[in-house]
Amino acid sequence: ISVTASASVPGKYVFALFPDGRGGFSTISIFDGSTLLSTEFAAFHGPVAFLTAFQNLELPNVNGAPLGSNSAHNPGDGTYVNTPAVILTAKDGNGVPVPNEPAAEFSASSSDLTILSPEISVTPDDGLGTGSLGAGTYNVQIHSASGGVSGRSAKLTFRYSADHGPFISTAPVMFTTSSSMISKVTMSLDKTIYVPGENATLSISALDASGNPVSDEDTGNFFASSAGLSTSLPVNKLLFPFTTVTFIRGKATTTLDLPVASGVFTLSGRLGNGSNLSTSLQGLPISASLTILTTQDVDSAQTRVLAAASERSATAALEAVMALTAIVKNLVAIILRIQRKLGVK
Repeated sequence: ISVTASASVPGKYVFALFPDGRGGFSTISIFDGSTLLSTEFAAFHGPVAFLTAFQNLELPNVNGAPLGSNSAHNPGDGTYVNTPAVILTAKDGNGVPVPNEPAAEFSASSSDLTILSPEISVTPDDGLGTGSLGAGTYNVQIHSASGGVSGRSAKLTFRYSADHGPFISTAPVMFTTSSSMISKVTMSLDKTIYVPGENATLSISALDASGNPVSDEDTGNFFASSAGLSTSLPVNKLLFPFTTVTFIRGKATTTLDLPVASGVFTLSGRLGNGSNLSTSLQGLPISASLTILTTQDVDSAQTRVLAAASERSATAALEAVMALTAIVKNLVAIILRIQRKLGVK
């Protein structure tokens, strides 16, 4: 340990710690004479002993294009262009992360060279982005084999070797090739009936011509308008407010807080002319609908059912259930009329 007086801040001192070449843990006690001022802890890493892989992306394009980012900075913003396909974590025998290893010491092996290339690009993470997994992590970009077929799977095993020594390997990681050309689009919500103000999850699914989820990608000009989707009642945010939509595992997802009014709520938009959209899809409308039932609607029906049950009247109970069913059927009929008007099947 060395102690140096700060040149810029009077009364401050800088303590530098020097490893002795061994991995392990240290407790540093700092004294002023016999008075303990502070106790600090430090972990020193030894050589890499364990390597694990965390998979972000799993659907590479069939044309051999790279999958994922190999940037040192992982912002964790959910965009395809900024997301590493895989994040490797290197640790020593004590479980201490091992940072700043040379990229050349990492490699990969493919279970099927006609599907996945063993070529990878590895960059130590700078640890500053919200998507970073911390010290000792490495962002990886992979490549599929060119001329592949949609729906075929293979595994990559990621490896580390220092100075041509023995390999330290991850468990195999599965990837499945797919096309970037979208042939079918559907939009759905996580439920069909909600209460006012409830949070809803909206998903857009995209399939290729083989019926498989499209490759992980950013699709430009997916919507005809940068406004994305319009809604029949105002909501708290813009929904897909860019023409570029990110598909991961064949889905693009967002959440929204629903209006507080009851009734049928509809989301609609129009597909654009992006190069990844088949000609048959370009310009078509897309929509999804849901029903918002107030607690008063539900409570009223429940009250009638409970009252009928307390009277032990099967007829009254049946009438109450039929009344609630009628409410739902009426709302479903409204949804169907809206779908026919929009030309959605």
